This record gives sequence, C-alpha cells and structure tokens, in this order.
Amino acid sequence: MGPSPNWRVPPDSVFHWREWDAEYVVYHENSGDTHRLNAVGARALKCLIDRPMAVPELTGRVADELGLARSADFSATIDDLLARLRDLGLIEPAH
Repeated sequence: MGPSPNWRVPPDSVFHWREWDAEYVVYHENSGDTHRLNAVGARALKCLIDRPMAVPELTGRVADELGLARSADFSATIDDLLARLRDLGLIEPAH
C-alpha cells in the first residue's frame, strides 16, 4: 500500500455554516445538501477547506485544535470521517 493521499475540498465548493452548542450544520451549496457535523467533523472539514492535507497531518491538527489525545482510536475516527465526507462529495483525493 502506498502513502496516504492528500485530501481536499473541491475548489469550487461553497459552504454555509451554523453552530449550536458544539453541533454544526453545514449547507453545501454545490449539492444542495445540508449536513450535521460534530466538532471533530466540522474542524476536519474546515482544515481541508484551508488546504489539502494527508491523514496524519489532519489527525494531528484536529486533535491539537480540539485538545484531544492523538491515538490510534482517534486516527481511525478520522479515517472513517474522511470516508463519509468523500461519500457525501464534500472532499476528494488531491492529485
């Protein structure tokens, strides 16, 4: 297996955000879909809006920004999150 890909938000994506008590709702203008995210999901998506990142860097940045421990379990959480965000069309591998 090769190195993990960098992930990014497609460049033409437009998002509208709302937050209530650490719960986030994001409207993806391109698809017309609204998504509910927890703090980890919202922070990861916002990081990828800033710039493409590989999984290890994204995992570290999200953990640090939210004050969470970097662990194998948290890395697995980020892997699962990225798969869901990809399936929703919110992110894609950066080539």
